[in-house]
Amino acid sequence: MEINKMLTLSTGHCRKEDMEDLNKYASMTGEYGMLIYVYDKTFKEEIYNRHLNYRIMTNMARMAGCSYIMFDRDVPSVAELQTFDW
Repeated sequence: MEINKMLTLSTGHCRKEDMEDLNKYASMTGEYGMLIYVYDKTFKEEIYNRHLNYRIMTNMARMAGCSYIMFDRDVPSVAELQTFDW
């Protein structure tokens, strides 16, 4: 049996202009968020370096032993990360 941990963060930590591209790399998408695999090579090449937040979020997930980041619009923001109003 395989069990994976995920870090859940607010979609408010993502820039609006990146949301369409983030959806391309999502393992799952829904009306309120998406699930991103943090070890995806293409995600790292395309999204990781766009904004410091993406590097911090990916590193937070990896340091916590998480394979995924769940972005959810209903999750409170994290003080260590920049938020974007959109």
